[in-house]
Amino acid sequence: MQALHRTSVAGLIAAGMLVFPGAALAQQQIDDTREVSPTVRVEIEDIIVGHIRVVGVAGNEMSVTGTIGTDIDEFVIEGGPDSVEIYAEINNWDDDDDRENGRRRWRGRNNNDVEVNLEIRVPIGASLEIEGVTAEFVVEGVNGIVEIESVTGDITYSGGATMLYLENVTGSIRATATRVMEADLESVNGNITFTGDVGAGGELSIDNVNGAIELSVPADISASFDVETMMGDIDNAFGQKPRRESRWVPSQELRFTNGGGAAEIMVETLQGSVIIRKR
Repeated sequence: MQALHRTSVAGLIAAGMLVFPGAALAQQQIDDTREVSPTVRVEIEDIIVGHIRVVGVAGNEMSVTGTIGTDIDEFVIEGGPDSVEIYAEINNWDDDDDRENGRRRWRGRNNNDVEVNLEIRVPIGASLEIEGVTAEFVVEGVNGIVEIESVTGDITYSGGATMLYLENVTGSIRATATRVMEADLESVNGNITFTGDVGAGGELSIDNVNGAIELSVPADISASFDVETMMGDIDNAFGQKPRRESRWVPSQELRFTNGGGAAEIMVETLQGSVIIRKR
């Protein structure tokens, strides 16, 4: 399968690699299209600041459109047809510590200088591995394995992935999945919402430190539930009541089985309420 590229900016295209060099412009435009496998694996890395939207579409083409900031030294799209890597290179870091913020920083004037704002269209069966720092990620209709990790930023997923891994430190996580077999949602400081089903033999794990958890599953789901909260209430639409683990601490736990208990659902938060809804 030959790689197909269409781009509206000058770049280097060699062996499936497209490099957008930094430019002295307010924003650099990105526009790339290439032919890929229907089950292509796409890795998106080193997104310091920005917003990434990934949409699953029919066919075997992948497109990347959007803008990058002027302090990004290189923006690279390489690979195909089975694997594509997208990443930004920023070499212009301060050598001295940023004493005010307690961390290293880039020499740009503000976040816009390294901001990456993209819409990426991939085949429906693609798998994703996405990592960012201060970035918001939205994924719609991508049904392969989906892994998203951000330090600060909201994560939103909707689609038919059976293996789903979403993690951040600060920000909300919202997932709507048709039926997962293995799903892990983790946050330190933000609310987590999951809507969907868990297949027989599957596992869903939701862990939070400081934030509420809302779980919405089919009324006839076959699953065992193991729910704990250290400081918060548990509201269960299936009817079973939580119990206090100790009279000395405000923690609550709830364990019950619905249907034959074919799947496992584990929910835990340190400080926040847990709501279980029936659909």
